[in-house]
Parts: sequence; C-alpha cells; structure tokens
Amino acid sequence: EFPDGRYLLPDGDSSRIAFVSETFSNVEIEAKAWLDKTFFKIEKLKSVEVTHADPLQSWAVNRESETGEMILAGLGEKEELDSSRSYSLKNILSSPSFNDIASSDISDEDLGLDAPIKAMLTTFDGFNYEVHMGKANEDEEYPIRLQVSAAISAQRAPAEDEKEEDKERLDKEHADQVKALQDKLQAEQKFQGHTFMVSKWTVDALTKPRSDYIKAIEEETEDGVDEEQALPTLPGVNLDTLTNPLNLGPE
Repeated sequence: EFPDGRYLLPDGDSSRIAFVSETFSNVEIEAKAWLDKTFFKIEKLKSVEVTHADPLQSWAVNRESETGEMILAGLGEKEELDSSRSYSLKNILSSPSFNDIASSDISDEDLGLDAPIKAMLTTFDGFNYEVHMGKANEDEEYPIRLQVSAAISAQRAPAEDEKEEDKERLDKEHADQVKALQDKLQAEQKFQGHTFMVSKWTVDALTKPRSDYIKAIEEETEDGVDEEQALPTLPGVNLDTLTNPLNLGPE
C-alpha cells in the first residue's frame, strides 16, 4: 500500500492536527537542505594576498586592470608564474556556494580556525574581503569565515572634457551604481559571524602554497639546449667518438 496523505502537527500544537493529501515524500529532514544557499560573490577582482603559517609559502597577486592578467609578487630571477595553474586566480570566489553552516558547538581548534589560512581580496569597486580558512574535514569540506567592507564614493568625479548635457545622465548612472554597491555590501555583511562549510573546489586556489604557482625558468646553454634537457654523459663513453667513429680530422 502507498500513503495517500500525512498528518501534520503545526507548531507542536496537539489541538490542531491536520490531515493533508500531500505525502511530502521528497522533504529533506536535514536542516542544511532547507538553507538558502545564496552567498557572496567577488566581482572585478583586483588583488589577492594569502598568508600561510609558513611565511615562505605565502603569496600575493594583483593586476592593473579588470581585463589584465594576475602578476605574482616577489618573483625571483629564476622563477615565473605557472600559467597552467594560475589561470583561475582572477576568478577566485566569483560564484561560491556553501554546503552547510558549522555548529557553534565546534571549537576553533577542531575546525582549524585557531591558526587559519588568511586571504585578503580587493576589487576594483572598492570591496575588501577577509576570508579565514580552517582545515578540511573527512568530506573535504573547508570551514571559512568572512569579513566584508567597502569604500564606496557617493561623489562622482567628472571628466575634464565632460559636456554639460551629459552631466545629468552620468550623475544618475553613478547614483544607481552606488545604490547597487551599497545593497551588495549590506547583503554580504549578513554572512559575517557564521562559519560556512564549503567544498575543496571553492577555496582550492586560496589554500595552495606559493610553491604550487611557481615554475622554474629553464636556462639555455651556449648551444641553445636547455640544461635540464641535455643528455647526461654515460661513464666511460666518449661522445666525440660516438659522433666521429672513424676519428677523422677536419678537412
């Protein structure tokens, strides 16, 4: 037999028991399934600074424009940014999500937030995000905490060649932009004070050490062959004999 309804007890009031036709077969009983997963979004990322427990593994990147490439600070003479791993840096936390909210009963020590990886991210719109990341759990979820601030200028600086007939339109566009940024700040500051559990993929780029983004520059010898690619000489083998087996002199 299949159920054709459910008994409901609203607010635990036994005097208001109701029988409904809906079976609620798809209702999730876990609280995290009922959470609104709307989260913050970092847009127009300008710079990232990540601090690890080991100072040698801390790193920072920035770019001069919204369309520019990220540049790693402090590169040595024989180091370069590994583009195969750094391509995702400019899109860090551009569309994050969370799986659950950690219980307040769990200590910072158990979450790894007593000694977190810290990330400071700034945007071209004047937003500043401080993200603290703890240690991963058995499901490879990371606990994170967030602080958001912004420097939003209500005044518009007119261009030197701005025409009078454009002033009203430009003022309105700026006012609309300011309002949108203020609304964004207010919405994202609501995430402060909570510990969110996110997937490894969400913060993977931030938890990586500096060494993961570095590629050693290959040096070329005088004959143009990379030293790392040059074949080693085998013991007891004369390479001149191999290339000139008859031992002929120059003509």
